[in-house]
Amino acid sequence: IALNDDIVKDNSRQIRALQTLIQNMAEELQDSNLDVGGSPDAVQTCTNVCWEPNDYMELGHSGRLAAVAHPVANCGVRSTTAFKSGVHYAEIELNLSSQGGYFIGMVSERFKGLQHDFAEKTVAGCWLLEDMYRVHDNGVCKQVSDMVHFKRKSRVGLLLNMNTSKLSIFVDGKKFQHHTFYNLPHEALHVYCSFRGKGSRAVWNPKAKVPL
Repeated sequence: IALNDDIVKDNSRQIRALQTLIQNMAEELQDSNLDVGGSPDAVQTCTNVCWEPNDYMELGHSGRLAAVAHPVANCGVRSTTAFKSGVHYAEIELNLSSQGGYFIGMVSERFKGLQHDFAEKTVAGCWLLEDMYRVHDNGVCKQVSDMVHFKRKSRVGLLLNMNTSKLSIFVDGKKFQHHTFYNLPHEALHVYCSFRGKGSRAVWNPKAKVPL
């Protein structure tokens, strides 16, 4: 389409902004395709995963629901399934009490000893999002926001690509770039969730769909 030179000159700022927007959208689309291996069909959706039982959690719905049983701090629970290869998407619905706050993400087998209490915030072997404003990246704690965007109810999606060693975390269907982890190890990884406040709970979503 031929554009009048005067129009281009007068609207060059808007045109550059539009070009930047289109470029950013293309890069985001490409990044999403890489996350899922090129197609949503390549993703194995975790619709039949359960939590491991422990003394601090009450399990329900055939192990799909974990609820804090006692008023203690940061009760943790991890998935029975360990992911070793391929591309997987899991979605967990969090419903927290007024004392809420959470950590959610992936942990390695060596993290098992701390699965009930996450008092040590920089322990290795975990890749976790904390309340939308911190990430814990294999022993390094990083603050990624100045504000705690805390919600008592959230739907958290975990897109794990073992082929590219990458974990992307979605909150209520939205992806945040600083909630992405790279260089995960090529070893068995479990989904992990830790929260506090009696009655707080985490439920696997059996109807999860990859948010692209």
